[in-house]
Amino acid sequence: MPVIESRIDPGSDAFRTNRAQMLALIGEFRALEQKVRDFSNSRRERFRARKQLLPRERVALAIDPGAPWLELSTLAGFRMHDDDGADGIQGGGSIAGIGYVSGIRCVVTANDSAIKGGTSTPMGVKKQLRVQQIALETNFRSCGWSSPAAPT
Repeated sequence: MPVIESRIDPGSDAFRTNRAQMLALIGEFRALEQKVRDFSNSRRERFRARKQLLPRERVALAIDPGAPWLELSTLAGFRMHDDDGADGIQGGGSIAGIGYVSGIRCVVTANDSAIKGGTSTPMGVKKQLRVQQIALETNFRSCGWSSPAAPT
């Protein structure tokens, strides 16, 4: 494979300015992703009272410990539907990503019942369809869970 030659000068002022701006944008994006997790985790006590695991805890138990995990479409539906883009960021109401289950690379999905009881928004459905498409195109296995009903 031929070497790609670059004319970018990492020592230039323009490079340093662009890098700083990009790192700031990445920081904003990561903070929004954390708000999705925080919003879901804010229901922790309700789940504990029902003797249930939070959806992200279920996913963590399903995937191999220490194996890579790439979460996908973390901001699906951002500022759409009931997602306010601030404290009520919903991430499409589901968790989806690529990870390893028993040593096999899989697409893993779980409805996030901590967000609106696990209901799907139009962008949440689009997120699920895209994840299924990724699984088909890459020959990954697909593992998905729905939240168990609360005990009566």
